[in-house]
Amino acid sequence: MKNKVHFIDCGGNIGQSVEYALQLEGIDKVDTFEPFEMNYSHITEKYGENEKVFLHTKAVSTENKSARFYVQDWGARTGSSLELGKSSTTPNKFIDVECVDICQWIRENLKEENYNIFKIDIEGTEYEVIDKILSEELDVLIDKWLIEWTPKAKLPNLDKQYMDDVIKRFESRNPVWVDWSFHY
Repeated sequence: MKNKVHFIDCGGNIGQSVEYALQLEGIDKVDTFEPFEMNYSHITEKYGENEKVFLHTKAVSTENKSARFYVQDWGARTGSSLELGKSSTTPNKFIDVECVDICQWIRENLKEENYNIFKIDIEGTEYEVIDKILSEELDVLIDKWLIEWTPKAKLPNLDKQYMDDVIKRFESRNPVWVDWSFHY
């Protein structure tokens, strides 16, 4: 029986997922990734002193690199993305951010003896990230997934067949997962 819960929050926004995770029975650790300074500051203000919460000012990606992060500068600022052309962003409004190779991070940080919950809401980049996690067979370390699959209509520059193929490959592994898009 796995009794420690590790919650990995890819796309922390303003901390809604951290709040959710801290309410889980047996929660031991929450790692949250949020590259947008305005949102990250909000999470730091709210959870920075919590010894269970570890904050990372990086975007989740398939490699360690610097990249353009296209900013949604209106509304709730929940649609910023590494994906050029995402419908909620403006192509000439971006910031440079550091990215983390989430597969490398998983290998170095997830323990099989823990119950690992992987929440991913990264505005289009989830397709490439999940594809790599599956290819490297790191999904065996994840006990439960919380996923917001960004709708194809919002990602005009991504290949629609590729997006469908990633979802099919993911579902063929019979994972325990929840559609996170309806959670917040």
